[in-house]
Amino acid sequence: MSVAAGYGGVMVVKHEFHGRTVSAIYGHVDPGSLPSVGQTVTDQGQMAVLGEEGEETDGEREYLHFAMYEGSEVRLNGYEANKEDIVRWLNPVEELRK
Repeated sequence: MSVAAGYGGVMVVKHEFHGRTVSAIYGHVDPGSLPSVGQTVTDQGQMAVLGEEGEETDGEREYLHFAMYEGSEVRLNGYEANKEDIVRWLNPVEELRK
């Protein structure tokens, strides 16, 4: 959980999902609301607060950047330069329907 260029506040949360480790990136959140590194978050409460328009959202409107991938390494590139590299990421809608 930290601040990263292009994201403002960002956190990566490891989830155990259908017997495998899936990591999720939550970007453009208020850095002051981020949990501590290593802190356990649950589905019982709020994890962080959406950042305000400006620095936390890279000058854009307020929105959450969300991405999922299999594994536990920290991957902060939420965008891929090449279309072929998109396969490294999971489709959240498909994953949540399983």
